[in-house]
Amino acid sequence: MGIVSIWPGLISESGRKCFFEIIKDGSDGNVSLGTIFSISPNYLLRISNEKNKYNKVLLIGDFCFRKAK
Repeated sequence: MGIVSIWPGLISESGRKCFFEIIKDGSDGNVSLGTIFSISPNYLLRISNEKNKYNKVLLIGDFCFRKAK
């Protein structure tokens, strides 16, 4: 119950699809232009400036699971 209240989109198919597409696309170190344009500029800057990989995953989750669709 706790994590669902923090990330309400966790239970939605679109939120999980967003998360896994971004993780899959960036797993080789290169991110496609389409993926870059799908992320809001605020989150894109926060993710690119983050040095810790765990925190990058948390920011991607935050973007995908908190955004309103």
